[in-house]
Amino acid sequence: TGPSSLILLDQNEFALYNIHAELQKLAELYRHENMQIVPILCSVRDQDRMEHVMQNWRPQTLYHAAAYKHVP
Repeated sequence: TGPSSLILLDQNEFALYNIHAELQKLAELYRHENMQIVPILCSVRDQDRMEHVMQNWRPQTLYHAAAYKHVP
């Protein structure tokens, strides 16, 4: 089984839209229709917003992918 939800954070609205659309397609392709993919537009530098996201979603695992612009 996979995760029940995947929270995406990005400060770039277009990049967030693109990765959300791509992951939605992959979830459908691999039959993970029940996995909730939630895009959230914000900066990791916004401490108040990040605390709000962490308190509301309580993620079990956190990945920081700052290098995604440089790595395909």
